Amino acid sequence: MVWPAPFGCDLTKEEAYVQKPDASTGASLKLTILNSKGRIWTMVAGGGASVVYSDAIAAHGFAYELADCGEYSSAPSESQTYEYAKTIIDLIAGGTPHVDGKILIIGGGIANFTNVAATFKGIIHALKEYDQLINHSVKIFVRRGGPNYQEYLKAMRLLDRPPRSRHRLLQEQDLTPTRLSELSNPTVSVPRPSTTLSTSKPRSPRAAEPGSGHARQCPSVAAMIYPFSGHHIQKFYWVTKETLLPVYTSLKEAVSKHSDVDVVVKFTSSRSVPSSAWSTSRSRLSLLSLRVSLTATLWYQAWLLQDWIGNSGGTMDNIVASKLYRPGSVSYVSKSGGMSKELNNIVTNGTYEGIAIGGDHYPGTTFIDHLLRYETDPECKMLVLLGEVGGIEEGHVIEAVKSGKIKKPIVAWAIGACAKMFTTEVQFDHASSVANRDLETADAKNRAMRDGGFVVPDTFEELPHVLPPVIPMDYKWAQELGLIQKPAAFISTISDECGQGLLYAGMKISEVFRADIGLGGVVSLLWFRRRLPPWATKFVEMVLMLIANHGPAVSGAMNTIVPTRAGKDFISSLASGLLTIGSRFGGALDEAASMFSNAHDTGLTPREFVDQARKQNKLISGIGHKIKSVNNPDLRVELVKEYVRKNLPSHSLLDYALAVEKLILNVDGCITVCFVDLLRDSGAFTSEEAD
Repeated sequence: MVWPAPFGCDLTKEEAYVQKPDASTGASLKLTILNSKGRIWTMVAGGGASVVYSDAIAAHGFAYELADCGEYSSAPSESQTYEYAKTIIDLIAGGTPHVDGKILIIGGGIANFTNVAATFKGIIHALKEYDQLINHSVKIFVRRGGPNYQEYLKAMRLLDRPPRSRHRLLQEQDLTPTRLSELSNPTVSVPRPSTTLSTSKPRSPRAAEPGSGHARQCPSVAAMIYPFSGHHIQKFYWVTKETLLPVYTSLKEAVSKHSDVDVVVKFTSSRSVPSSAWSTSRSRLSLLSLRVSLTATLWYQAWLLQDWIGNSGGTMDNIVASKLYRPGSVSYVSKSGGMSKELNNIVTNGTYEGIAIGGDHYPGTTFIDHLLRYETDPECKMLVLLGEVGGIEEGHVIEAVKSGKIKKPIVAWAIGACAKMFTTEVQFDHASSVANRDLETADAKNRAMRDGGFVVPDTFEELPHVLPPVIPMDYKWAQELGLIQKPAAFISTISDECGQGLLYAGMKISEVFRADIGLGGVVSLLWFRRRLPPWATKFVEMVLMLIANHGPAVSGAMNTIVPTRAGKDFISSLASGLLTIGSRFGGALDEAASMFSNAHDTGLTPREFVDQARKQNKLISGIGHKIKSVNNPDLRVELVKEYVRKNLPSHSLLDYALAVEKLILNVDGCITVCFVDLLRDSGAFTSEEAD
């Protein structure tokens, strides 16, 4: 069935040239020239998307500059895409240059099954004629999503660096959103299939990938049906493993071998729809058909009214990249199949179910069929309707809302508002998207839906702002996926577990044991983040052994024991002891190091140091002991003094402290001054680091 051009409009040679492959091949190629002198040209994939792009251009006040309206879809070949793109480029380059330059928008929605990298080869081939476009100061904007979109973006960037030209053609790029989409619930009103038959033979093992990414333990596809070869076994991937599926020549044979099958997915051409649908209906199985012609749709309405015909959710790449791992609460119905993928992208809090009924004059189902079904589903909380110019189906929904049949909140928008700005009647890609009266215009529909209580945005671009906000992702789940960064409460600068083995200040743990650096060597790596000489690490070990137990009589221990005996819990008792730490207990080492070092470095004699502290009525940390005296020395102090004098290259601060011997240097003071000598004379620290 061929639809004539709008009344009073003769096809240009370019429009007629594009119409021939559109009529003779399975690809959809449309072109309508609106204003050959316009600055803004479009090359859009998808019928619904082409209308949305035109609406956006018109909404920004550039309808008078829009040169064309058209679309390419249904997986055109590279040569078909090249001819289509070349036709538009010839129109751009054949006109008169504009003082402000020209714009070419290469865009579209998120592709369903089309390999966008393959279709863009034809576009890139046509764009290689740089000189023509550069002479017209053409800027190209790119926005496309779908299978292998990263590959085509890379190819476009390479195209933007011609070795023979100093000009940049792709001056700006709007990169496609990386969140591809897929319906989280079935797109048809049938039970989620437990087992499935497919009525085509995939061209590659990757084409099936049955159940990939799903939580199932086995594939949901039971068998394949391919009538053009004998019965055989075909190998496919199941996630990362391979599995074998039987291939039959008839549906009858497959059903007899797999009685648990309840759904058939049909990938064959539209010509074979009636025959395969008839055999499916006789088997009482639910049918999912990917391409249904107008004639076949009428046949369905007459013979299979009890079955739903729908479109599956896209390639496995779309399914995985969408990350819709949980069902949402918003259900939508759209005419455009391509724009349904955009709706999945827009409905950020999750799609519960979505249907694209198509833009034919006689669709298999209508808006109201699905919206009434959504209304009775308790899991669905909000409705979304994406209509378009032409037809009166939105009117039935308005009546249902006014009569109370639909009570759930509904967000709606009709695309095609740009039609009123064109000087001639425009037939958009969808057969039904033409207004035969004022009631069928997009503006009239949006106004009527707004008056009927719908939530209607001012433009399609504002649709995301009137939908529910994004449901925040669970924090732990987001952190596990690596989507957020959390500041660490503790950061280790001395050990690292990121590599193949544990590192202590850059030294492998295996090397720690191989070099036999001992406990003192490990402490030097962890405390000082460097390797100290053996005499220094031995001193560290000696100190640890000497102060391992101060006994129960020290103030910190006493203040821990007392609350424990009073019946307090362990944490409270420990806190009591820890809070005792200060300049007189625990912290005396730091204060002793500061006092002795300052006195020594400023040139005070030991006597002057003592007299100064007395005048200031200040106790000298590290001096004095309740039991030990000069005549009854602390054995621990003697051991430290002996080791330091024998092994340290210099011990000037120890000698200085011992000059105050009659006030007795206790173990804390002795360890302190010796540590200062170690830091200053080991050669491992600068003077600033030692201080």
